[in-house]
Amino acid sequence: MAYRAAMESDPRSFDAAAALARSYQIQKDYAGAAKAWPEAIALRPELSVPYVQLALCLWRLNRLDEAREACRKALKLDPKDLRAAELLENLGKP
Repeated sequence: MAYRAAMESDPRSFDAAAALARSYQIQKDYAGAAKAWPEAIALRPELSVPYVQLALCLWRLNRLDEAREACRKALKLDPKDLRAAELLENLGKP
């Protein structure tokens, strides 16, 4: 996988880490994406979008508490992140 090779050549590349995670999502490999998004988050922890993408994967895996927590982290970083707010609302309360 080209994105994996890019990550290996530059493990500090957020773009490569996010592209790898996105490629897993596109392939509907939500478990792979749920493992890959934290790598991207570690490189750019100030961004809310990777947390939302992680939450979407966790939701698909029926890991709802973790998905809610990822949404909350996204909203803490960006209270105006509508996608995180909407997903959190759709996930409901435990």
